[in-house]
This record gives sequence, structure tokens and C-alpha cells, in this order.
Amino acid sequence: MHHDFDSVQGSTRVVAARDLKKLLREEGNESCFVIQHDTDSAKADRQLAQDWDALRGHPAESLLLKYKDVVFRTQLPTVPPTRNEDIKAEIELVDDEPVARKQFRLSEEMKTAICEWTAEMLRSGIIRRWRVVHDFRGINAKIRLPAAPIPRKEDIFDSMRKGKIFSAMDLLWGFFQDVPYTAFSTPDGQFEYLVTSMGLSCSPAAFNCLIQKFFVDQSSFCKAYFDDLFVYTETNDMEDHLVALEKVLERCNEEQLCKEEQLYVNLSKCTFCASEIPSLGDFIGIHGIRMDPDKVRVIQNWLKPRTKRELQSFLGTCVYVLKYCPDFAEYLAPLTEMTKGKSRNEQL
Repeated sequence: MHHDFDSVQGSTRVVAARDLKKLLREEGNESCFVIQHDTDSAKADRQLAQDWDALRGHPAESLLLKYKDVVFRTQLPTVPPTRNEDIKAEIELVDDEPVARKQFRLSEEMKTAICEWTAEMLRSGIIRRWRVVHDFRGINAKIRLPAAPIPRKEDIFDSMRKGKIFSAMDLLWGFFQDVPYTAFSTPDGQFEYLVTSMGLSCSPAAFNCLIQKFFVDQSSFCKAYFDDLFVYTETNDMEDHLVALEKVLERCNEEQLCKEEQLYVNLSKCTFCASEIPSLGDFIGIHGIRMDPDKVRVIQNWLKPRTKRELQSFLGTCVYVLKYCPDFAEYLAPLTEMTKGKSRNEQL
């Protein structure tokens, strides 16, 4: 919550983490913040419990330790591998006119953080110094988007409905071919990516095509959605699930050993051998699909909206509930009516 106080009145609103960073950089305002840490969430509790010490005695402990140094990584590799798959992360431009953008003004804290990040990317061989500067928003406006199908969340859930034991893994880094036109500037120089970068409009499609190809022959027990991998088995036999989990981990390991494809898993964001896992914004398990309790809690604890803007923000958040409560729109109808004919900051 963010409170702006003056001699006349104060205001209260809920802000996301990225908005909080902006507010902290503002000058001339006195603010009071109440911060809810991520560890208060069900998903965060699962993730905090997922480290090597916490896995002692876990049914999958010996299996996971087998891949500790090759699949589960905490640092980037030093050299990005060369891809020889048919899938190419290419940037096709609509014209050849150069794109140039003015660099944003940065605070000293932001400059320090960016320089530290750049040094890490350089050390890992993911970027290199360059002499020309581009802005990805400008280049994205010129990119022809590939016609690549994106997996439907509903189809993934339908495939896992009969599951009894589940595991969820988060891919840490996926490397593709070298990419042109990805140059950017920082306070300490200019660089360009040697791998497919986040932020390019063509990157998600290329990443998804690559991941789908990796696991196409394991689709009966493994579903992939960009950097999320879900392993499920339809029996209560833990050994069956461990066999399926090992096949997925071995596929990641096979690609790394040949130095042509590399997939790394972020252990802190994994859940193994559970009756329920967080999946694509919801929870899926032996009892079916349910709402993420953290998202429900946000709605339950929402402060009373005072302006049209605040009410619209609340209504937008409530859209998440609609698919679970068919009549929910009827309950929201009076609130929706209140947003009509008012300016965004007008008091309700």
C-alpha cells in the first residue's frame, strides 16, 4: 500500500513492485509503505523449501543429486553453445532503416545495478561490446512475427487432469543461435547479444518451438509452456513418477553433454513429487484445478476503491475469478456501472 500525506488529505492504493521502485525514486513526497513479502504466499513457501538441504530424505533426492552439477545451475555457463537445430531465432525486418533511441536517464543505483549485470553477461559470453546502439522497442516495430503456435493453457491442464503425482520445473536459461540487431547501451559501453534476448518480439516463439521439439516424444508425461516444464504420472506409484522425471532430466542432460543445446533448471522454483503444483497462474493436482490462493487473497484484502481508476484496477484484477465463478460478472455489474461517465481520478 502506498500513502501520500498532505495537510488536507491522504490517499491509499495498492502498487506492484515495479511501481514501488518508481515511487522510491520520486523526490518531494513523504510516503509510508506497508510491504507484503513474497514469503507470505503459498507458492513462495514451496519455493523456499526447495533447496538441497531441504531435499534430504525426499523421494527424488538421489535422482536430483545425480544431475546437480549438470542440470541444476546457479550461475550462467561461460560460453553460449552453437545451435544446429532446424529452429532458428532469426530477426526479419520490414525495412532496413536504422533505429536509434536516446538512452534513459538513470539514477546512480540503477547505473550500478546495470553495470553489475553487464559484467556478468560479459563474463558468461552472452553479450559482447558493440559500437552501435538500438532500442528493442524500435526494432520490435519492424520485426515480422513468426507464425508459431503457442500452447493453450487449457490443453495443458486437460492433459494433466488424470495425474496423481506432479513435478514442476522452471528452466533457468535456454540458449539459441546468434542474433543480429540486438545492440544496447549502458553507462559503461555498448553491447550486443550472442544469444536470443528477452524483449525481442520474436524470442518467445523461437524459444517455445525449441522447447516443444525437445520434449515432443515425452508428451505423454511432460508438458512444456515456454520455460515451465510439468511432469505428471497417472498412477500412485512413486517409482513410475521418478522414472518419468529422470527421462525429462536426462533429456536436459543429453543436450548439455553434446554442447549443442543446453537447458538448465532453477531448483528454487521447482516442486517435485507432489499431489499439487502451481501451474500457469493456477494450481493443478489430484483434486483438479483451483484458483491460486495468493490471487484470491489479493482480491479479499483489496482496499475500498475511492476513484474510477482504483475501481477499474479492482475490476481488472477480478477478471481472474470469472472462469471459476460463472455468475461472478453479475455480482460485479453494479461496480462496473459506477465506472461510467466519470473521469479516472473523480471520487466515487
